[in-house]
Parts: sequence; structure tokens; C-alpha cells
Amino acid sequence: MAQRSLPKFRFLCFGVGAQGIYLGANLQEAGHDVVFVDRPENVSVLTRKGLELKSDRVDIRIHHPTVVATIEEALTQGPYEAAIFAVKGYDTARVSKYLASYQVALPAFICLQNGIGNEAHLVHVFGPEKVIPGVMTTSIRRIEPGKAIVLHERGIGLSGRHSLISAIMAVFNQAGMNANYIRNAANMKWSKLLLNLMTNASAAILQMTPEEIIRDAELREIEVEAVREALAVMQAQNLRLVNLPAYPLKWLQYLVREEVPASLRDPILIKMVSNSWGNDLPILAEDLMSGKPQSEVEQLNGEVVRHALQSGMRASVNQALYDMLTAIVHGAIPIEQYYKNKQAYLATIHKYR
Repeated sequence: MAQRSLPKFRFLCFGVGAQGIYLGANLQEAGHDVVFVDRPENVSVLTRKGLELKSDRVDIRIHHPTVVATIEEALTQGPYEAAIFAVKGYDTARVSKYLASYQVALPAFICLQNGIGNEAHLVHVFGPEKVIPGVMTTSIRRIEPGKAIVLHERGIGLSGRHSLISAIMAVFNQAGMNANYIRNAANMKWSKLLLNLMTNASAAILQMTPEEIIRDAELREIEVEAVREALAVMQAQNLRLVNLPAYPLKWLQYLVREEVPASLRDPILIKMVSNSWGNDLPILAEDLMSGKPQSEVEQLNGEVVRHALQSGMRASVNQALYDMLTAIVHGAIPIEQYYKNKQAYLATIHKYR
């Protein structure tokens, strides 16, 4: 049950994917209330089967979650202290537009999505006072509807000046999710983007694991170049890397400098990627293999490219990765074209330079 020193919160959670299951299950286990909103075709399955979260820390089973298909149904079960926006980045504009007419009745949104631009959509619709930017460094995989496993539990970063942010952090920490306050939201989101860039698009394009990619000298160099481009964009926007929960990222900007010898840089990068992802496919590869017609590469490499252009710069490696993966997702080229085909992959990237 919730500790007496903390308020009992009621959360509205949009999306019951890996992130929604992780957050919702932990919060309910800690004694808080969560109402989930998901696609109509998923509601009966989730209601019948319940939610299950497995981790090294705790195994949680929510036998009778409250899952509804519409915002109208959800609002009848309010009011809510906060909403968790746990939809994919490519669904952000559509969902926020759908919710626009209910903005008076809705609470502040906690936005832990990957990539850049999600908060901007929410701010445009609901105003900055209703958006709490965040990041999640905990890695979770949904293995079937309503069921997820925690691959690596690390933490959550929250930013902003919302009056409830301290209470939300306390509730998250009570639920064992290691919430930390990060002062600058833009620095936080871009730092997480750099973390998400590493071997993410390339794993989807090549259908190789992060471990395989980072241990290959030529493929590793592509990852380093993509990160350098993103760091240059950050510098042009007066942003800086910050440490995230369980990820001391500040050192990365020094490690990938051209003057740093590969003999020093590479063992550290290999260890970082192996410890973080290893043989687990990143989210872009998972989405591609599940047949989804869209990809969060838009919010990752795509945003690096767009912000580079706005700053009068080029981000040729990120542009190549974005174009290749987007073409595969949309069916413009077959997935087999780059399947474990390093030479074809490198040749395509070379054309962008």
C-alpha cells in the first residue's frame, strides 16, 4: 500500500506498451491508482489477461487492471493528478490532436518518450504548464500484450517547474523507479537522444545486434560519426550533454573527439554498448520486425538531420541512416537489401558524404 507520508495518486496512462506496463504496474503495486487508455482491439485482452511485469527487483501481477478504449470513459473515473504519455513518438501528433478538446479536464502529461519533438506537440495543444518532460533509461521489452520484462533497470529523469513534480518524483521513487530531477529539459532530452542513437537505426537496417555492430571496426566508426554529428548540432544550439540515471554521459563528448586514439576510445564504447544492449534488439529493430508501418527514427536520426539543416549544417551519416530505415519501413526497398550486408550498408552511407 502507499506510504502514509505520500499522497495516493491517480494516474491516467495513455498506451499499454512496454513503458506503460512498467510505469503502471509499479505504481499500482505501490498502492496508487492507474487507469489505462489503449486501442479498442486491445482492451478486452488486457482486461482479461491482466498485466505482468518481471524484473530482478520484483515480479508484479495486476489481475484486474482498469483499461478503457476512449478518453470519455477514462474521464468518468477521474479526476487525475497526472497523465503518463506512453505512446510511440510517431503517434504523438495524432493522439494529442484527439485529446485537444478535453484539455480542460486533463491533468499534466509526463512525457518519457524517446527522441525530440514529442513535448513540442503536447505544448502546442495543452500549453507548457501541462507538460512534464522526462526520459527513461530503464530498458523494458514487451513480450506479449500486457506482459513485459525489465532488461536493465536504471531510472527516470524528470524536468520542468510543474507544482507537482516533487510529489511525482517521490511517488515514482516509492514505487522503486529511481526518479531524478534534471534541471535543463532540452539538455536532458538531447542527451537521451545520443544514447538512443548508438546502434539503434543500424541494428534495424542490418538486422544485427548492437554487440555485433559495435565490435566491428568499420560499423563502429559509423556509430561514432553519427554521435559526432548530433554533438555538433547540440553545440550549435548551445546545448550540452548531462548525466542521466545510471548513465554518466558527460564523458562521451570527449571520448568521440577525432584526436582521441581508437585504441583508447573503442574498448570503452564496446563495453558501454555491450552492457547496455548486448544481444537485445533495440526498439527500432523491434518495431520493424513487428511490421509497424512507422518508425521512431523520425524522432531520433530524423531530428538530428532537421536541426542540423536549421543550423546550416549537414548530418550526412544520420541522413543516410534515416533514409535507409525509412525506405525499408515504407516498403520502398526490401529488408533483405541490407540484411547482414555490411558492404552494401557502408557503400550507401559513403554516397552521402
